[in-house]
Amino acid sequence: TAGVLLPGSRGASGTPGDDTSKKRRALILSVKKYSAEMLSNLPNAIHDGFVLECTLQRLGWEVDFETNVSLKSAEDAITKFAEKVGDNAEACLFAFVGHGIEINGKNYLVPSDADLEPSAAATLHDAEDIVRRSCL
Repeated sequence: TAGVLLPGSRGASGTPGDDTSKKRRALILSVKKYSAEMLSNLPNAIHDGFVLECTLQRLGWEVDFETNVSLKSAEDAITKFAEKVGDNAEACLFAFVGHGIEINGKNYLVPSDADLEPSAAATLHDAEDIVRRSCL
């Protein structure tokens, strides 16, 4: 599981309770089942993501939660989340509940349909790029 919490850095914040006040927003991606034979499934991934979602919602966060994300559905969720956050976030959290790997010093998140052959890095998500796109 990977998570990043960043304070909002895209403008002034409103007063809590105002209609214009900025929101705390979170995106949780969770993968339980993997198509690659060399990756074990993660039986608790969906439950763990759900617990995080419920906890954040109780604390007043607006949460998007996607499960068993493929490369395409993860990319779509990240893009949609980044657009939603825009200039209207007091804080931003991205969490991934699933497998991650490191290749040549770079961290990648593994979607459900990832191809793990050495030439297939394009089927993985660069963790730093996700944070940069969604929360900065």
